[in-house]
Amino acid sequence: WMEAETWTACTADIKLDDYAGKPCFGGLDLSSNRDLTALALLFPGEDYDDLFTWFWLPRDNIIQLAEENRGPYVQWAEQGLIELTPGAVVDHTMIRKRLNELAAQFDIQEIGYAPYNAVSLVTDLDNDGLKMKEHRQGFISMNAPTKEFERLVVSRRIRHANHEVMNWMVSNAEAVFDAAGCVKLTKGDRKTSRYVIDGV
Repeated sequence: WMEAETWTACTADIKLDDYAGKPCFGGLDLSSNRDLTALALLFPGEDYDDLFTWFWLPRDNIIQLAEENRGPYVQWAEQGLIELTPGAVVDHTMIRKRLNELAAQFDIQEIGYAPYNAVSLVTDLDNDGLKMKEHRQGFISMNAPTKEFERLVVSRRIRHANHEVMNWMVSNAEAVFDAAGCVKLTKGDRKTSRYVIDGV
């Protein structure tokens, strides 16, 4: 989908603490036990939109998932790039806690979420006062956001903090098109490629 150099060119020395109180928009992709759970916050600005990402995995499955997904999950967890939740499934109470911490620090306008596996947590977050908006991942719903994200990257209008996990996911993403020319991203063939793209 995207050359590594294109994404790398958007790397910037941005620090999350510098955005306290500023408005941002979120994207949340939940998992249970097989994929990473991913959260992104995008802070719009006059010259750049700045992107930060977080990832979670269940502690009991990390070695198996690292082998299946061909990613250095253990190393990333040791570096604090992936947060581990106890047990064999992602503990959504930890996601809820982190989102409420972020909501107290930043002015989160809205969080788009993929509906799969999300009903319980989204209900809790709604009750916590966060504005949640369902966003499905079909061709029609993903076409405009995918093209816009690519436009921002190619034009270097977006900046990111060089998060290794997100960099890896960008390199894994493949673009697919339907008959009408609508585009969305895919994990690729699990038998032949690294297929984790949840952050993207």
